[in-house]
Amino acid sequence: MFVNLHDELPGEIEDMVNHTGEVPYITPWNFPEDLESYAVLHALPICRIENDAFVPRYTVFSLTYFSRDLELLRRHFAALAKAEEIQDDPEYYPSLVWPPGHVDKQQYDESLYDLTAWAERGQLGWLDVTGADQPLRLGAGLQLPEMYRHIEGRRWKYLWEKGCIQPLRWY
Repeated sequence: MFVNLHDELPGEIEDMVNHTGEVPYITPWNFPEDLESYAVLHALPICRIENDAFVPRYTVFSLTYFSRDLELLRRHFAALAKAEEIQDDPEYYPSLVWPPGHVDKQQYDESLYDLTAWAERGQLGWLDVTGADQPLRLGAGLQLPEMYRHIEGRRWKYLWEKGCIQPLRWY
């Protein structure tokens, strides 16, 4: 899940940690070359009530990954179990997503944010909100809708607190 504030400060709450950043990105371990796997992107508005009407203010983007082959998860958990930095950590819990980059170093892989390329390869689909039944669009050569092509926002983990956004580091 990626909560995008669209440069609006969330005055409705006192604090919030955004662990994923605001722009959806692909977690690459979900796409090994030898296993069939996909992701589906969807957006939902977060609204405010103004003059008795719902007014969109923020957006929640969600990415759901799926594969018919459980080998995908077996491999991921096996690779994590071998990682040196977690061998002696009794509080370790395996993660299913990669963290975003660092704000100070802009360390992120741009290809993971290129949702258009993932859609054209047939690995990223979306729910077509223009259709009454919102069918899933998924397959090679499909054109990603404009609303998902160039999503702006913060590409790092941050804390919203006391009217300020502060970048958080991954340690």
